[in-house]
Amino acid sequence: NSRAGISELWIVNVNSGELRKIYDGDAVHPKWSPNGRWIAYWAILSGEGQRDLYAIPASGGEPVKLTDDVYLNWSPVRSPDGRYLYFSSDRTGRMSLWRVPISERTGKLQGDMELVPTPARWSGPLSISGDGSIISYAVYHAERNIMKIGFDPVGFTVSGNPIPVTGGANTFATPVSSPDNKWIVYWTPGEGEDIYIMRTDGTDVRRLTDDQYKNRLPRWSNDGNYIVFYSNRGGNYNIWMIHRDGSGLRQLTDIAAHSVFHPMFLPGDRQLVANSENGAFMIDLDLPLADREAAYLPLIDENNLFTARSVSPDGKLLAGHKRQMDIWSNTGIVTYSLENEEYKILTEFGSAPVFLNDNKHLLFISRDTLRVVNTETGSISDIYEFPSDWNAGRLSISQDNTTLYFNYGMENADIWVMRRQ
Repeated sequence: NSRAGISELWIVNVNSGELRKIYDGDAVHPKWSPNGRWIAYWAILSGEGQRDLYAIPASGGEPVKLTDDVYLNWSPVRSPDGRYLYFSSDRTGRMSLWRVPISERTGKLQGDMELVPTPARWSGPLSISGDGSIISYAVYHAERNIMKIGFDPVGFTVSGNPIPVTGGANTFATPVSSPDNKWIVYWTPGEGEDIYIMRTDGTDVRRLTDDQYKNRLPRWSNDGNYIVFYSNRGGNYNIWMIHRDGSGLRQLTDIAAHSVFHPMFLPGDRQLVANSENGAFMIDLDLPLADREAAYLPLIDENNLFTARSVSPDGKLLAGHKRQMDIWSNTGIVTYSLENEEYKILTEFGSAPVFLNDNKHLLFISRDTLRVVNTETGSISDIYEFPSDWNAGRLSISQDNTTLYFNYGMENADIWVMRRQ
């Protein structure tokens, strides 16, 4: 579901160790055709949200694009007789197995796609036995619910016990409370990837998007009237905004070169902070859409860029992570002063920093522990230890700083096999 950077396609001779590059573009999960003439793989194009299937001659050359749609198509495998290409796709709304006739000579598809039924909600990468009689595949199940707990912003302590806001076999992600602390906005990864709001007690659930696109990581505007999120509804990932009642959907960025994600407003809602593979940037929303260019923040140093995650209430500081330019891995908590244009590295660990109202303390999670760091002194205190089996994720805090919201859940996966009758 989440890709960063590209992966080249190579062939290695297992006897001599000789390497030969086949393709410079993105190429993941490569699989040979039975006759050895073709290699199937899946890939994304730079800046786009699609995950499509391709085939390329094993001798090299121009790839043949096999799918071209908004769905997540991946993990291709040729049947042993060469007649079918099997793959995983979420084109029915959930991840399932599919197959389609394919030509051994041209590498192109020759018919309609056919669902391969399985008794699971999520069926992923697969493998086929040499005689074609057995298919093995992965089954994945995740539950992510929302919980809240009281917080004392003066003593930096939690109060009472965590209270479930939702329950059951759900997949809720990144809950954020509205400025008036009456609503929570969230999205649903895995199936549908849509934006929802509900009251902070878990009632009155309202769906704001209902389409085949991937709509992710919603945030409230400071006035509480709009919700900003990123989506691939324009082909590549850009920032979109929608009214809290589901009306007024409109595009806020039109950046074709890179995927754009993790949006947030500065105070006043006239400037947007977002991120791409090249780091954090700012957008002036007073300009027409066609004139809104990304003003990238400087690098932290020659090897690391900045990924923004939170804006201080006074709009003077951004908090986020340090990330190596060639490795998609966030390390530690960092702040950036919009006034002085200076970075400050606070920790070498932790994730998901959130500003408190005093503009100088950040909450973050590290090793199942909720912690607070002083952005001026760098001092760190432990606040609360989550049970290790909760897998507590991103957190947010109400505007009055009295209630914390976070994800908790479980994940498991198994290997299944099915036999052809």
